[in-house]
Amino acid sequence: MELDERVNKRTLKKVPHVASVPATMANAQAPTSAKASDSQLLDLIRYDSPHHPFVDRYAHLSLSFSGPATIGPQALHPRSVLSTYEVVQPVLKLWAVTASGEWKSARRSVLRSWPWSAEEEGEVDGLNITSKSVFSDEHSVLVQITAENQQSVPVHTFLVWTGAGIPDRKLYMLDYFDGASREGRTLSVTTDDDGAAVVIELRPEHTCSLPAVSVQIKCESGNALATCSSRPACCNEDDPENGPFFSFRSMRLSLEPGQTAQFTFRISVACGTSNVTRSRISEGDVSTLIEQRRAALAPVIASTPKTDWLVRRARLGLLRCGLRGMNGKFGAHVASLCTADSSDFSCSFFWDSLFSSTALATIDPELARGAIHTAFTDQLERDGSSPERKFNHSVGQRMAQQSPQSPIATWAVNRYLSHHADHVFAGELYPKIRTNHHFWTRYSDTDRDGLAKYRWTGQVSDNSPLWDFYGLTDGKPAGCQWVPPVASVALNSFLYRDAIELARLATRLGMPADAEAWTQEAGRIAASLMEICFVEKERRFWDFNHHTQTHRRVRTFWMFLPLWAGVPVENSIKKELIEDVLLDERQFFGTVPFPSVAYNEPSYNPTGYWRGKSWPHVSTWLVELLQREGYITEARAAASRLMFAWASIGAPTENLSTDPLHPHGGFSDYNWGCPAVILLDHFLSEGKL
Repeated sequence: MELDERVNKRTLKKVPHVASVPATMANAQAPTSAKASDSQLLDLIRYDSPHHPFVDRYAHLSLSFSGPATIGPQALHPRSVLSTYEVVQPVLKLWAVTASGEWKSARRSVLRSWPWSAEEEGEVDGLNITSKSVFSDEHSVLVQITAENQQSVPVHTFLVWTGAGIPDRKLYMLDYFDGASREGRTLSVTTDDDGAAVVIELRPEHTCSLPAVSVQIKCESGNALATCSSRPACCNEDDPENGPFFSFRSMRLSLEPGQTAQFTFRISVACGTSNVTRSRISEGDVSTLIEQRRAALAPVIASTPKTDWLVRRARLGLLRCGLRGMNGKFGAHVASLCTADSSDFSCSFFWDSLFSSTALATIDPELARGAIHTAFTDQLERDGSSPERKFNHSVGQRMAQQSPQSPIATWAVNRYLSHHADHVFAGELYPKIRTNHHFWTRYSDTDRDGLAKYRWTGQVSDNSPLWDFYGLTDGKPAGCQWVPPVASVALNSFLYRDAIELARLATRLGMPADAEAWTQEAGRIAASLMEICFVEKERRFWDFNHHTQTHRRVRTFWMFLPLWAGVPVENSIKKELIEDVLLDERQFFGTVPFPSVAYNEPSYNPTGYWRGKSWPHVSTWLVELLQREGYITEARAAASRLMFAWASIGAPTENLSTDPLHPHGGFSDYNWGCPAVILLDHFLSEGKL
């Protein structure tokens, strides 16, 4: 029987009405020309917020144009470097010094945020200023400034660009690494021999564990002399927290009406043991680079016929999260970082990155493969564990949270292989994910009941009320914490699905004996899960604590994971869980569906992190469950509501508040919010995930 027929023949309580996704979200047509495409991409993500810096695909640095509306990049962030945030702030703040010695800042009137360049316009001291910034490679940005006299009289002035280095301030991430020194790096700002460049360095000295970072800012064309000092060049910008300071000062400009002067700076970053770039550029390179970047990015961001701005933003957001490892821990692979900003989420999380690969498989296969490969960075051969988060440049010490997050790697690999028949890639990953599965079954079943145990809450859902029994501070949830041996419904559902997916992968690789062994492993996990965590009388799955011999009866969305994983469950139980719980508007199917805790649980908080918010990856899995079980109408309703919630916020986010009157969702353009938008849009337009 067809799925739609099954839906029509069922009796199910009516799905509560919510506003549907606007037609433009599901049916917008692809632009008919390159110019039309460009107009849709202008200001898709604006760079005047520190949370949305200018960053190119795979780049090692980002630039923010936030702060006061002064022309020039305001902050520079080396990406995925442990405990390293803005290293230079401001970067190239533009001033004019009048004939009388007065300093005037170049006021920005326009900022055009293209996916491939940042373009500014403004004026100062009678000059019209335009500035264009574009990445020349993963390590370098070119900033080209043009000053034009559009007055009817000559203009005589000096142009000055000012900046400052920032010392190490926030080092709390070092607490995650046992034995790492709390000592910061030494900051220095120097000029090169001919005065054309400034080098800002954070150098590890003595016992400092952090990696070295070096930034070079060089005037590549135009005549501007670099200097550095302990005080800012302009008395109007004294900032005692920053410094030492630097500046570039032009020769005296005397521009007749209609005349222009042009300057091009190269900003380069090197981390670890690599060297900053010192190559020169030729005239016209900036315009050529902008066109090359536009030609490469525009079709990828807006390549499908049924996307609107939200899906284009999700595509762009995913690409902005990419980082090529090069000389760092990620090696030759491209990692999918959680965010493109300068927060501690400029790193790769285990299951976040794996989930991102599912949408990347159809957008950027290299980044998809890299997201999966780099999830296993620093995996220990001894036990198969891989740390929760990874930085491209980190410290030598082992992360305290070495235990990996939930095992979804084989699911991600098989999703990729459904788009690309890549036997070599599959063969490379099979040993890694096999040993990762064994980490759970051999080293994480501490009471030997046949079910694996989480070691700390960050492996699945940080501050979920599932853990309140084990750790409260002043009566409040303690956030991430270590937990005792608890037979987890979520973990063992993931492991069941992992074993099934491993059997499929082994079959792909021509390993029938392994495939049979994994099938038997799945059966063993399912039997233990049903014996220990399924309460027959209640027809529900609950976590079980062997110490207290009690089940933890809290309704979270993890109670449906056995169904998504395919654990053999009686049809009547499956039907009851879906129709009476998952699709009940009082529990999990309201205006913003699939809260992490049921709406009517006492611990529910619509804005609580894992205590009521909806999470993109789990929501996508639950839509997939509904689709697979024939609840097509309900699956489409859920997908539409989720898309509408993200549209209300204006970006794909880390999570979603389940209070429709207060829409927000943590980090914007997060690397598992973006793929959820792309996958759900594909489901709404194509009928499948």
